[in-house]
Amino acid sequence: MHKNLDNISITFLSGSAGELDWVLPILDDLYNRGHKIHLCCLSQNVYKSIFANKLLRQYIQRSSSPVVVHKCYSFFSKFFDKYSYLFFRLTIKLNLRKLPLIKNIFLIVEYFLENIFFDRIPKELILHQKSKNLIFNEFPALRKPYNKWIKSLFPASIFFYIPHSPHFYTENLDIHFEENKDINFNCNSYLLLGHPLDFKELKNLYDFSEVEPIFLGHPKYSKHWLEEIKQSSVPKKNHSNNPNILVISRGVGSYLSPQQHKYLVDSTCHAIEKNFKKFNLFIKKHPREINSYWDEKVQKNKNITYTDSHILQAAASSDFVISFWSSGAMDCFAMDIPVIEFFDPNISSFQQVQLNEKDFTTIYRLLGCVIPASNIQELCLCIKDLKDLDFLIKNQHVHPRLQDLLERSQHWNEQFLQILHKNDLL
Repeated sequence: MHKNLDNISITFLSGSAGELDWVLPILDDLYNRGHKIHLCCLSQNVYKSIFANKLLRQYIQRSSSPVVVHKCYSFFSKFFDKYSYLFFRLTIKLNLRKLPLIKNIFLIVEYFLENIFFDRIPKELILHQKSKNLIFNEFPALRKPYNKWIKSLFPASIFFYIPHSPHFYTENLDIHFEENKDINFNCNSYLLLGHPLDFKELKNLYDFSEVEPIFLGHPKYSKHWLEEIKQSSVPKKNHSNNPNILVISRGVGSYLSPQQHKYLVDSTCHAIEKNFKKFNLFIKKHPREINSYWDEKVQKNKNITYTDSHILQAAASSDFVISFWSSGAMDCFAMDIPVIEFFDPNISSFQQVQLNEKDFTTIYRLLGCVIPASNIQELCLCIKDLKDLDFLIKNQHVHPRLQDLLERSQHWNEQFLQILHKNDLL
């Protein structure tokens, strides 16, 4: 298979490192096929979060033909993106574009905003605007004006819209779904999702009429990718008396109050110290967990440290994981690492799955990829059970939807390569 060095792939990143994390195996495959990889960071936050992640940082800074990262932001970018989005949605919501006089005014304003945005695009990429590039963007961009502007700037390119993270978007895992097997590989815009149930849920929120949906699982769950992560990671100790433990933390915000966050941290430390005399506790903070109660623990206890490793890397080096409700639990489960979900969905019920009038659960418990612990007593018992089993995963009831998702992930490149083949990009 020949390499075309003129091919480039452009990924626009706006929120966090999770977007790059999801698409990274695809970009790596393109890189190995001769594509030049460009990352356009539309905010300072996403730029910082990428370089704070060890795996992503190492990938970008590889010695042979490193990935090109562009800072497509300024001091005013955050405000510009927010208000241009509000302007764009307002014109659609109020149907103002159909009023002749007002329509012309809005066209002038939009032309002005569009050109300000184009000034953020590197000249190096503008030179390729007539080429058939591969362009990746988050699927929420379908609601944002810059998606329209980018498509006008690169009219010959193939566009892919991707998730923020390996989330499972639906709450009802047992509903019926239909999947169209006849994919139109001749269109120029594709929606890449993990599972058909994701599409069934998201199409109520987004207009997907101009994109062709493809359900290819999560590329980073493919055995090939996971094996590469394991090979490059520090081996876990696999010793029940002196384990490596990973905590996927969550800070104060929409899901946790300061009191709830403090309770989870204190209880985690207490439960671990009750079960082990020696241990190494690695904390993976949430990207938006700036001021954390963990800071006090890290300063006082030399056995507790922060890790900048990717969750997959950290999981590969851990005997078991404790999650404060995170999609990272699915990452660890895919690595065959047991995960205790220490979180009470009845107390922190925001965006949780409602079972009845008063009871809630989490999507990860429904999927069967975590061991539930809603309080410190349950956490202590879960840790003791894992210790007695030498940290092997017990027979968990894994939902068929999760099994389906993992199976799709093994073959993600088959459909993707068909798109490249149809467009003479192989």
